[in-house]
Amino acid sequence: KTVATPLDLVFLVDGSGSVYHAFHHLQKFVKDVVAELPVVSGTTDTRVAVAQYSTDQAIEIELPDGISKQAINDSVDAMECLDQKTFTGTGIEYATTEVFKNARPKVQKMLIVITDGKSDPGDDPEEPANAARRQDIEVVAIGITRNAEAKGVDEEELRKIAGPDGTVLTVDRHHELTNILKNTTTVVCDVVSEPPTPVPTAAPSPKPTPEPPTPEPTSKRTPKPTPMPPRPTPEPTLQIGRASCRERV
Repeated sequence: KTVATPLDLVFLVDGSGSVYHAFHHLQKFVKDVVAELPVVSGTTDTRVAVAQYSTDQAIEIELPDGISKQAINDSVDAMECLDQKTFTGTGIEYATTEVFKNARPKVQKMLIVITDGKSDPGDDPEEPANAARRQDIEVVAIGITRNAEAKGVDEEELRKIAGPDGTVLTVDRHHELTNILKNTTTVVCDVVSEPPTPVPTAAPSPKPTPEPPTPEPTSKRTPKPTPMPPRPTPEPTLQIGRASCRERV
């Protein structure tokens, strides 16, 4: 799949006594998953860290260093099982506070917990897993249901680790982890293949509709006044003068 989203991925590996003789199966599984991922030093690629937990915790490789498959494989090969008790809740809290503190800002974050047993009394992993989710860390739970002590993982506990919408994968035996390799890589690749949610672009304010120009008043010509008809030429008035005394005789 095409890489669209950068991812910081942390494997949290159970190192308790019940997994001691099968620890190499967990190491191989981590390397097989990494082989399928786009692990490069680019800003849009996947970085990988690996931590181990038991009574104590240990970081095998930090996120800033997990930018090449060879470096990750070398660190996984050098792991030595802690061979102590199963403190899964403490391990998740440790990964959240100590490993993810080196996560890049604004990238997807995923924690894959691999365990083969129920967490010891007084170390409930539910609240540490919820705390991780509150920091936008997706938690995937992988469990081996039958360990060397014939006890195996508590599937209800796995669901608490993964959360109501999370992924839970299980196998019967440690060597069967290869059976869920495809499922695991699909879960991770689905995350890195999702394009980041685009920031909505603010729609430009529409330009106001220009008001039609006010028409200039049309100048009307003032009509010329109708000429008055010419006055008729007056007839000459005859003035009759009085006759002198002589004209009357």
